[in-house]
Amino acid sequence: MAELLPCPFCGTPVLFEKDAFYNIYQGTCEGCTMQFRYEEKEEEITHDFMSGEIRVTHTMPRKRRLNLPFERAWNTRTPKERGGEK
Repeated sequence: MAELLPCPFCGTPVLFEKDAFYNIYQGTCEGCTMQFRYEEKEEEITHDFMSGEIRVTHTMPRKRRLNLPFERAWNTRTPKERGGEK
């Protein structure tokens, strides 16, 4: 896992566990005990084809990501949190 930023509330490291089956990350801050949960969402790519009056639905084995990967979403902070504009 990539280097993660600390808790946005107290600055203490957050320990995350991943549920590999559902792509859910759950974490608890070591300092303030704030709890965090993030789910990486994906959907299968489906195509419908019409051939005359017959409709064929084909689901691709590949999936399309609907939101950011966990590490990128967690490490995204507003300019105020990075010490920039207020």
